[in-house]
Amino acid sequence: MMLFRRLYMYHRTRYFLNILIGIIVIPIVNGSDYSRLNTPPITITINGELMQLTGGLNRPEPQFIDWDNDGVLDCFINDRDGRLQYWKGLADWQFGDRPMFAMETKFFQHIEVGTWFNFNDFDDDGDFDLLCNSPGTDRVSYYTNVNSILELVNSELLTASGLPLYGGQIVIPTIADINDDGIFDYFVGDVSGRIAYYVGEGIGEEGPVFELVTDFFQNIQIVWIPGRHGANSIFFYDLDSDSDLDLVWGDFYQPGLFFLENYGNSNNPIFIDSLMVTDFPQAGLIETAGFNVPRLVDFEPDGNVDMVVGVLSGAYGTDYINNLAYYKNNGSSEQHDFQYVTSNLLPGLDLISGTVPVLADIDGDNDEDLIIGTEFDANNSGWGGQLYYFENITNNISPEFVLADSSFIDDFSTTNLAPSFYDIDSDGDLDAIIGEFNGYLLYYKQTDEGWEYSGRYLDLDLNGKTIPTWGDIDQDNDDDLVVGTKDGMVSIYINNGDISSLEFVTQTDIGDDAAPTVLSNGAIIAGNKMGDLQLLYYDSGNLIIADMPEYPYCGQNLAPYPLPTNESQEFENLLVGSKAGGVQYLSYNSLTIQKENNSIAINFEIDAIYPNPNNGYCKIDLNIEEFGIYEISVFDIHGRSIHNLLSGPLNKGKYTFTLQDVLSTGVYFMRLQKDNLFVIKKFVRLK
Repeated sequence: MMLFRRLYMYHRTRYFLNILIGIIVIPIVNGSDYSRLNTPPITITINGELMQLTGGLNRPEPQFIDWDNDGVLDCFINDRDGRLQYWKGLADWQFGDRPMFAMETKFFQHIEVGTWFNFNDFDDDGDFDLLCNSPGTDRVSYYTNVNSILELVNSELLTASGLPLYGGQIVIPTIADINDDGIFDYFVGDVSGRIAYYVGEGIGEEGPVFELVTDFFQNIQIVWIPGRHGANSIFFYDLDSDSDLDLVWGDFYQPGLFFLENYGNSNNPIFIDSLMVTDFPQAGLIETAGFNVPRLVDFEPDGNVDMVVGVLSGAYGTDYINNLAYYKNNGSSEQHDFQYVTSNLLPGLDLISGTVPVLADIDGDNDEDLIIGTEFDANNSGWGGQLYYFENITNNISPEFVLADSSFIDDFSTTNLAPSFYDIDSDGDLDAIIGEFNGYLLYYKQTDEGWEYSGRYLDLDLNGKTIPTWGDIDQDNDDDLVVGTKDGMVSIYINNGDISSLEFVTQTDIGDDAAPTVLSNGAIIAGNKMGDLQLLYYDSGNLIIADMPEYPYCGQNLAPYPLPTNESQEFENLLVGSKAGGVQYLSYNSLTIQKENNSIAINFEIDAIYPNPNNGYCKIDLNIEEFGIYEISVFDIHGRSIHNLLSGPLNKGKYTFTLQDVLSTGVYFMRLQKDNLFVIKKFVRLK
């Protein structure tokens, strides 16, 4: 791209540049981004138990395989968001009675798996391939494993007769070699209570080949009391060690599991649904909201298969916590004896659903406490949400948050609670402005006697699921109000000196269920329903969407909040709530530049870039102490060199550049370099 310059020089050597930008990537700059920390520099404790910040689970569908070939089974989870979570299996069983796992990613290899997935060695080459639902369809996708990278081969597997292989959308199919011919067969249920059986015919160029044998396998039809049948999850395993595969069945209308013993043999199965066990493995052992996903796995391995049950929540409520149960087999391979161990096989803070974290000094001891709002709790009136108050018992540098109150401020009957705190009545303590499902902002005054409800703040009646936050948007040394709503709007209410009559100035749409927070520099980071984080800047009555630093997938309905920091960095670290009911910690990794000779004194500097932020026109003041060959460059937030302003000699003196450019909205860095020494300064471009 052509680079066009106009250069004027007069006393103090003044330049004016009008630049059209070409992108040149250079190797010495590393981009800035967010990364998730599983062991962050904060702690959250409930009843003496240290909680991991893994984000929570709502409706986990698990599978256990040794992905990394270290001899320990790893765990993969689809939490009904269509992404694969990967939890590495640990050799050390900390509690002794259960396998342990550490979360690695919530979006394994960036593969979308729709409503179900199944790892198996389909091409018989010694590694795990992937079969899964094609997102948004009832088709089946196939990924082959190439050196531990899953590569998409086919997003619409066809049967041997050329018809699309049916994958369902609300059922969990399974793979099993039911006829003992060494080739995997495919089974998929339907809402009528039946199973379709596709015989495996080997591997083809487009993936595994199956052919429909029957849509009424073994004449099995499960119609459960009170005469209902629904979505199902099926799993084959030889539970009685008689060399044929038995069937374990989870159903939308079954709070436990069904079990059908195979009365045939390894190549001629016989199932009789009238002999079905209706409360497997024993009466009362499994009682959930229904639609259970059974997995039979030998973790030790000791030859005795254990059982894991994920709860997708069916006809009997919503089990968004305590939904991944582990049952240890204390019997034998021939005679199982499953005993309950835990309902939370995977560790982590989980407050049911829709967490919105904020920090505020509630107790006035000069450190930030943690308050988390939630979507609902089935034990509350009207399934109302809750506010959890975690007191900071240390400081802001290494905070230790301990649960002090799980029904903070009030017993709410409304859902989707989103707390914020500000001294509305100017009495020296923080009051609460709480967003909720109906679109109001609930105002609670903090008094000597406790919290007093004082009506709807500003009489606002917005478009549902309000999420308020405070911050100095216009950088005039007072806090303004930002509100996200169900329809995706982020709205700005400017504080012109009277907190009781804020001025609405603008709004912008970032996608459904907007959840904004304000950084110390006035920038806004807002989450949405799809799991996006977006960066916005307020400028002269407008909200501008800018380039967000890269960040890992954290789930859906993200609600970020910045953490205080003593470090000089472009963005604060973030606590992020989500639909899954947990909290995650995102650490910001600042722009870094590899350099040598750090001990050498630098005798040049960028004095100022102004105005900052700017709308495309700014001045750059340089101070050069000695003659040399200098390079002046601009980098974007990802570390890419956008353009080079100058490569040439400069004498001792002060220089001012005036830059007018076509940069897009975002954060940029000006770099002044001589030899292998340099200085950088950040500036923000707004439109």
